[in-house]
Amino acid sequence: RLLFEGHFAGIEERSNRSSDRFRRAEHPELGLEAAHAALLSLGAITEGPERPKFIALITPALETILRLFSDHHAKVREAAGWMISKICEFHAEALIQSMNVLVEACLRGLLDKPRIANQICHCLDHLSKSFAPYD
Repeated sequence: RLLFEGHFAGIEERSNRSSDRFRRAEHPELGLEAAHAALLSLGAITEGPERPKFIALITPALETILRLFSDHHAKVREAAGWMISKICEFHAEALIQSMNVLVEACLRGLLDKPRIANQICHCLDHLSKSFAPYD
């Protein structure tokens, strides 16, 4: 399925591979590195695609990303926080359906290690700016 057209063709190929890695990361037997790489890959492309196309790509994965906030590896929790902060920054409307789960995950994350809490603060900052009324 084509996610991007024209000059985004290279990004599309990389994002499809990233999505595949992310789907594999849902399986615990693949472990820490697969989940971490998948989150970083998807987070890296949040700025580029058009909103509707990115939202269509990321919406099916949101439940899994939010579950990774509870992963037993701090590295994965930090990457999940970073990934969600990128979504909050560029595509916050993708999170509306998952807002209750997101807020609960953020509250837990604020009590986590400082690096993870820092990512959660970025999430909340970007989220508040995305939904703030325009001045």
